[in-house]
Order: sequence, then C-alpha cells, then structure tokens
Amino acid sequence: MMFVFHVDQGRMLTFKMECMFEDIRRLKELIERNHAIPARSIVLLVSGGELLEDESRACHYATGTDTNPIYMFCKTVGESPLLSPGPIKETEVDLDGLVRKSLELPVTFAGMAARAQLAQRIYEMGREELRRCESLIHEQHLQQQGWAAVVANMEDTIKEFQERCEYFNRYYEEQLRMYEEQMDILHSFDKSLQQLADIPILSSLMENAESRPYGVFDEVFNPSRAGSNTDQQSSSAAGGSAGGVTEEGQKVEATGSGTELATVEDGGGEVALTEGERAKGISLLDWISAMEGQLTLKRMAEECRINIEKFNRNLLVNLNDRIEKAVKASQNVDIKVVKGLEERLRGLDELLAKAKKQLSDQNGLAEGIAKNQQSASKINDASVLPQLCVSHQNTLQLMKKNHADLLEYKRRCTVAKEELGLNLTKRIKYIMNVETRVHELDSTLQLYHTSLQRLQKHLSIIEQIHMVPCIYVSAVTEVVRRRMFSSAFLRWASDLACRLMAIHNEEVARRQDFTSIFEGHFLSSLFPGMTDMPPSYAIQAPSVFDSSLPALDKQDLEELSRYLPELTEKIPLPNIASVIDFFQTRSVEQQQLQQQDDGSGAGKDDASVRSKDGATSSSDNAAEQQSGGKESDKYDAPAATVAVVETCSVATCTEPVETVCAETLTEDNLGTTRLEVERLKGLLSSVYQLSQDSIMMLRDQLARVRAEADSNRTQFQSELGAMNRAWNDIQQLARNRERETIQQLTEQLASAEVDRRKAIQEAIEQLEHKHRTEMESLRCRFKLMATSMDRSPSDTSLEKIEKPDMIDIGTHEQLLAQVRLDLQREKEQAIKAAVEEERQRWEANAIGGGGSSIDVYKRILDEKDRQLEELREKEAQLMREVMRMRETIQSLTDPELSPLNDHSCREQMEALETDRQQLADRLDKLHDNLRTLEEEKNALACEVRKHRMDTAQLLTCSDGDTVTYVWNPKNSQYNIVQSGEFTYYLHESSYQALGLQPTVRGEQPDTLFGFGTVIHKEFCHARRDDNRYGVPQGACFYRVKLKPV
Repeated sequence: MMFVFHVDQGRMLTFKMECMFEDIRRLKELIERNHAIPARSIVLLVSGGELLEDESRACHYATGTDTNPIYMFCKTVGESPLLSPGPIKETEVDLDGLVRKSLELPVTFAGMAARAQLAQRIYEMGREELRRCESLIHEQHLQQQGWAAVVANMEDTIKEFQERCEYFNRYYEEQLRMYEEQMDILHSFDKSLQQLADIPILSSLMENAESRPYGVFDEVFNPSRAGSNTDQQSSSAAGGSAGGVTEEGQKVEATGSGTELATVEDGGGEVALTEGERAKGISLLDWISAMEGQLTLKRMAEECRINIEKFNRNLLVNLNDRIEKAVKASQNVDIKVVKGLEERLRGLDELLAKAKKQLSDQNGLAEGIAKNQQSASKINDASVLPQLCVSHQNTLQLMKKNHADLLEYKRRCTVAKEELGLNLTKRIKYIMNVETRVHELDSTLQLYHTSLQRLQKHLSIIEQIHMVPCIYVSAVTEVVRRRMFSSAFLRWASDLACRLMAIHNEEVARRQDFTSIFEGHFLSSLFPGMTDMPPSYAIQAPSVFDSSLPALDKQDLEELSRYLPELTEKIPLPNIASVIDFFQTRSVEQQQLQQQDDGSGAGKDDASVRSKDGATSSSDNAAEQQSGGKESDKYDAPAATVAVVETCSVATCTEPVETVCAETLTEDNLGTTRLEVERLKGLLSSVYQLSQDSIMMLRDQLARVRAEADSNRTQFQSELGAMNRAWNDIQQLARNRERETIQQLTEQLASAEVDRRKAIQEAIEQLEHKHRTEMESLRCRFKLMATSMDRSPSDTSLEKIEKPDMIDIGTHEQLLAQVRLDLQREKEQAIKAAVEEERQRWEANAIGGGGSSIDVYKRILDEKDRQLEELREKEAQLMREVMRMRETIQSLTDPELSPLNDHSCREQMEALETDRQQLADRLDKLHDNLRTLEEEKNALACEVRKHRMDTAQLLTCSDGDTVTYVWNPKNSQYNIVQSGEFTYYLHESSYQALGLQPTVRGEQPDTLFGFGTVIHKEFCHARRDDNRYGVPQGACFYRVKLKPV
C-alpha cells in the first residue's frame, strides 16, 4: 500500500501500490476522484520539505510508507471544515444500561455467564478505544512531522529565492555601473548616425550591399524571431501566480516591448538600388535605413534612454525593501516553532501509557470473571454463586469506571488533535501567504531581468552603430593589406614550387638511373646509403586564399580618407613593403637564372669543377657580405647574384641546377636575415620610443605625486596643528571642569560637615534633655521613696525583700557574662568552620567537577540557616533576660513594694542602668552579627546560582542550563551528558552555532566535546529502526538545541 497523510485534517489516505509507478499528476487526479479534493490545490511533500513535481513518479522519492508517508496539503486551507476524529459507537452510549441490566440478573449460572460475556465485551470496547487513542496520537505526531516538512520547504524556497535575488542584484548593479557610458553613447547617437550618412559604401562593396541587405539585427528587432523566446520566458514567469506582476513590472514590460512593436518587418529580399544610386554610391546610413530602419533606430535609442532612466537606484532599493520584508516574514520564529507541542505530545504519550495500563487492568478483571465462571461451572456448586455474583458485580462496576477513564483519555486525545489541527491550519495559511508574496516577487524579478536583457541587446546594437566608422575603416584597411600580401605570396610561392619540383624530379631521375646500374654490384657494400631519395619539399603550389575578399586597393583607401581623414590617420595601412620586396626580388632573380641557364651551353668536366669552385667562393663572399655593415647590405646581393650567374654559364645541365639551388638558398637566407634585421630595427625603434614615452609619463606622474605629497603634507600639518590646538583646548577645558568639580565637591563636603555637626549637636541636646527629664523623674521617685521610708516600720522587711533581688542580679550578671562568652566563642568557631568547609568544598569542586558543588552549597546554606536560627534563639533568650531585668527594676523602683533609702536605691539604679546599657550594646552587636550572617548567606546563594549557571548540569536539562556534549561513535552523534533515564542528542541545527561540522557515519569529527547553554529541547519517539540516531523502534529520547556559553 502507498500511504498519503493529509496534514490539514490529520488523516491517513491509502492507495494501491500501482500508484507508486505513476506520475504525481495521476495521483492528484485519483485523490480528487476518491476524496473530493481539487487536484489543482493539492501540494505533496516528502520528509525534509522536497516538493513532488507533477511530471515525476512517486517511486523516485524515498517515501510512501506508513512510517514515512507522503504529506499532503490543500491550498484552499480554511475553506473546508476539519473532519471529525471518529464516530462515537452506540455500545459506548449503552454501556451504563448494559451494566445495570447485568446487575439485576438472578444469582444463577446463566447470569454469571452473562456477566462474564459483558466483561469481555467491555474489554473489547476498551481495546478499541485504546486503538483509537493510539491512532489519534500517531496522527498528531505525523502532523508535527508534516509541519516540519512545510517549514523545511519554505526555507528551501526562501534560500533559492535569495540566491536569485543576489544574481539579479549583481546584474542590476552592473547595469547601474555602466549608466554613464551608456548615456554618453545614447547622447551621441545622432552624431553617430550623421557619421554613417557621411561614410559611403565603396564601389567594390556595392555588389555585396545589393545581394546582402541590412538584416543583422533582425533577431532583435523582429518579434517573430528571438523575441518569441523572451516573451515565452516572461509570460511563464508572470503566469506563475495570480497576482505576481506589479504595476511597476507592467510599466517596464510595456516600455521594453515598445521597441519590438516599432521595429521593421523582415523584408527577406534584396535591396533594390536605382542606377543613379549605383553611379554615385550610397552611404552606410542609407544602406541601414533602406527598409525604414533609421526611424526604428531612433525609436529604439529613445526607448533605451527611457528604460535606463527607469531602471535606477530607487527601483532597486524599493524592490530590495519588499524582498527583505518577505524574507523577514518567512523567518518568524513564533510561526515556524509551535511552542509547547513537544510537551503536549509527551503528555499524550504518558496518557497513552496510562490507557494501556488501564486496559491491562481491564483484561485482568475480565479474565478473572471468566475464570471464576468456568470454575463455578465445573464445580457446579450453587452455594458459591451469591459470593461470586457479588464479586462480579463489583468487578463490573470497576470495569465501567475504568472504561469511563478510557473514554476520557480518548476525548482528551480528540480535543488535542482538534486544537493542533486548528493551530496548524492558521500557520499553514500564514506560510501560504508568505510563499505567495515570495512567488510574486520572484515573478517580478524575472520580468525585470527579461527587460534588462532586452535592454542590453538593444544597447549592444547602438554600441555597434557607434563603433561603425572605426570598424569600417579597419576592415577596408585589412582587406587591402591582405590582398597585397596574398597576391605577392602566391606568385612567389607558385614560382618557387615549380622550380623546386623540376629540381626534385631531375634529382630523383638521376638517382634512379644510377641505382639501376649500381644495384646488385658487389661494390655496393663499399658505398652504403646509395638508396636515399631527397624529400618532397615545397614542390606543390599553395592553394588560393583571400579570393572572396572584395576588390579593394589603395585607391579605395585614399577615397575613404577624404571622408574620414582622422580615422584613416589613426588606422594606417601596415608597412609590408619589405615583405613584398622580398617576394619580388626572389622572382626576378629566379627569372634571370632561368634565362642564363637557357643560353648557356654544355661544357667539359673541368669547367664544371671550376664553376663549382666559383659558386663556392661566391657563396662565401655572400656570407661575408651578409655579416658586413648595415648600409652595404643593400648593394652586395645583386653583385653576388651576377657573379653566380657568370660562373654557372659554362656548367653542364646538372651542375648549373646544383649551383642555382645553392645560390638560391644563400640568397634566401640573406634576404631573410635582412628582413629580420629590418624588423628588429623597427622593433628596437618602437621599443625605444615606447620607453621614452613611458619615462616621460613616469616623470610626469612622479611630479604629480610629489606635488600631491607636498600638498598632502601641508594639509596634514595644518590638520595636525588644528588637532593639537583642539586637544590643548580640550585638556584646558577638562582641567577647568575638574577644578570646578573639585570646588563644588569641596563646598558640598563643607556643607555636609556643617550639617553633620548640627545633627550631632541636635542629637546631643536631645539626649541631654532626655537625660534631664529622666533624672528629674528619678529624683521625684526617690523623694517619694524617701517619704515612704519614713513611714516604714523597720528595715527587716527591706532586707528580706532586697536580698533575693540582689541574688537575682548577681546571678543575672554571671549568666550574662557566660552567655556573652559562649556566643563569642560559638560565633568564631562557626565562622572558622564555615570558611574552612567552604574552602575544602571549593577545592574538591575544582578537582572532582561540578556535580558535588551543588551539594556543598546546599550544606553551606543549611549550616548558615542553622547558625542564624541559633542566633535568633539566643537573641530571644537575651530579650527575655532583659525583660526580666526590667521587671526587676520596675519592682525595685515601685514605692509601694520597695521602700528603699536614697543612697542604696541610687546605687542599685546605677548598677541596673549599667547592666541595661551593656545588654543593649550586646543586643546591637548580636543584631550586627545577624545582619552580617544574612549578607553572607545571600552572597553564598548568589554564588550558588551563578555557579549553577556556569557549571555543566548533570541532573537537569532545562532552558538556560549549561550542559556538556560529547561525541558518541556508536551512534555517530553528539550526546548531552545527563544522569536521567532518557538519552539526549544534540540537535543538528546547533552545529553551526557551536562551530561543529556535520557528522558523517563512521568518521570521527575534530571536536569531541564541548559546553553549551540549553535554548530548547524536543521529545522524540522513534517510529522505525532505521533512523539517523541509531535507536531502536519505540525508543524515546530528547533532541536539545544549544548555543555557545
């Protein structure tokens, strides 16, 4: 079967396997027939975001299985309502009635059997509900994967779109860079046309002008030719989306196509010239505009100017702004990432686990009832029926409750799927809007690019017209030069080939005659190499070339120089006189040798020897003359030739040929050497002139550089002086501000000192006033006490009362001193122990890692809390002591209870006041210690939090935690080090941020471990064994995204 998952509605569609071998268009039509979804609105994706093209086949993609289906989306999302996850069965509704009826059955074997059947039926219903829950949760997982495919497809589309934008920007920038040059050519276009009107077509070119009419630019002008391809590209690009062409694009298209509408139709025939035009000749402009082409060219130039002005910088900036907004909309993280989806799916998996456990319990209960029923049937004892029936009734009640829980689980899965479907529907609609905008912008880019290409073609035509005078003169000059060279070369080469062929044939014949006599003789062994033959060198005349060139000569150049004197001076005819002279000299010498050879008779053998010696001496003289002075070279060659001719006059028919060959080779070498010397002299002269020009140019540049350096030095010195003055001003201003600030602070300090003294004085006065008031009150109380003493019957009662109080005061002082010492000692010991323990824990943490540091900090905080609690208890105890002392003082100062004399009462009051002051001081010190300990606790807590953030966590992997990732060669993945039951893998999207390379199975990367901060984690469930993490099917794990610490 082939599986297609409809992500919008969250349902799986199945098709026959034959559909895998058909194209995607047929598959869409089949979906439209079977499921009433329009084929034009169907989008098919594979895992990873790749789009299934209509022309391709489904079997070309690794998809279509139940674990990796084809993901289907509908472009008309939101128009069709979501399907219900599944109908509610009637048995689910009637379950309460069935259980109620079974409870009312009589206590019989039949009733027990009916209850066993009902229990089995409830179990079957629960199994169906569990299957439905699994299906719902599986479909939600597939919806998540489908959404990931949508996001991946959008990212791929945006990436390709950005690449096309970069290419278009480079092409557009190139057009903007050539703006000035193109505008100059367009502004001088009328002048170029006037030059074409002044340039005549030479009489030798008139035949070509008549037989080959002007049609070089027809593929650009004629819409039925090259324009058709461009129109097809632009129409296909513009037809890709409904609203893809903007108003600006339509304007550019209309302007760009205006040139085509105004061009000349292709005549296809020859240009008919009148006799008068043939007599006086026509200009290049007349030839071009013979078919109304001049008007076309002017219109094209004007439209090119308009288009160049329209394709300006503002158009590119506006287009890039729209592109940037579309790309920014596609990078919305809130849309691409469904927050909380991983937690929801993980919760659904936990819910499914509960449902499976619940179903297992249902199965156990149903099997228990069935076994009881079978046992009771075998025993056939009616006495056990009441007890079994009661047990079965309770079991059925429990099974009904469990089944209600399963229904609740299914309801929650259904609601979760509906919410996910609605959420994904909104997000898919957003993605579709983004991709629609991108497609429209892409169509606009293609339209602009096509218009720019057409503009470049038209500008190339105008540039060719601008270059016509220079190219025309260069072509005429080159034709004249070629004709001169080819005619001279062919004459010389043909004559040389005829001579060499005669010499070669004669030599071959002589050798063959001698070989026929000498071959087979026993003397042949003394003369090896007698069978060699001369090579066939230059015995055939070269083929004719340059025969198709127009018949132009120097007179045509002179005629052309009357119309274009400046260009003919800039492009002169190359000097090939030395080459022509060389060809002509060789021909004349060969003719003279031929005439002398014809007039000379046959001589004797000794004359032949003398002629050979004369030839040798003449060749030596020629060699010496070749190495002579520059001026004598011009006159030595003819003399040597005459000497050679005279010595050959008495030779035989064979010897003159050899002499002529030797002399010809010597003269050829001499002429070649002379030409090479002339060429080197010219080259040396040109190099010398070039070096002089370069030296003068370098001197001018050096002078300009020196002048510029002097001006720059002067400018820099002036700027340096200005900067120094500004720096001095800034320093002076800073010093002034510093003095003002110091003065202000001094004044503020003085005023603060005055205020402090005033406050101290006011506090002293208030304390003195308070003390005076207290002393007055004490005096009054003492007077009252003295008056009461006069009324007292005896001092015995005072001693009885005073003695216990004095004992309490002494005991209190001892207790207070002991408490003070204990507190001080415990405080010092606690601080020392805490500092020592913290140092040890930090050292152990530095050695053993970050796992135990958390426990150390917890123990330190617990110890601090314990010390704070003890100090609070001691503070409360001291407060109770102070209250008791105050009560004692109150009782002692009470006139009704303690009638004391003035002297003893004053002493006791002073002692109690001293104790009270000491207790208050101690209480303040305890408060200070308590405050210090609180600050230390807060500081340690902050350090704990900071250390927890800076230390790699082993127990938790939440957002913001710092964790360690290590390379796992078994899975070829990076694992997050955690001590939990699940495995944590590093997400592939974090590789680039962490500086890691993509993993390759079987290869070990350069980085084996590192640290990172958690930004997101996903709960995953393996659906098949063959996965990238190498985990078995059904295994659960986490994928964690990290960022650098």
